[in-house]
Amino acid sequence: MKRIISFVLAACAALLLALSCSMTNPVASLRIHVQDVEANYKHYTQEQWDDANAAYERICNEFKQQKMTLSKEERNEFRELQGRYAAVVAKGAIEGVTESVEEIAVDTQEVESFLKGVFNKSDEEK
Repeated sequence: MKRIISFVLAACAALLLALSCSMTNPVASLRIHVQDVEANYKHYTQEQWDDANAAYERICNEFKQQKMTLSKEERNEFRELQGRYAAVVAKGAIEGVTESVEEIAVDTQEVESFLKGVFNKSDEEK
């Protein structure tokens, strides 16, 4: 039920974002987008990540087109929001990998073996 509610909220936010693009500047659009992704990323499917990344790219392109008309404070805020978005994407990727490993690994011995294989010291020496 929570997933359905999160999906509906994300869809509504995406729709509002799309409709409001003509009324807002790219800084406001990215602020809304980042807040939405931060609130819902834990439940995103690959399709939702694809949509979120496409919206992010579209907003960044709008920023490039309007950059010279924005104040220095707005440009700085946009850069900070880009950092927040990158951080939440990284967190989503890490949590996705962790979830995948947990699904594959039945016990802690398997997880330890997996981690040893990933961080094998002999690979670092080569």
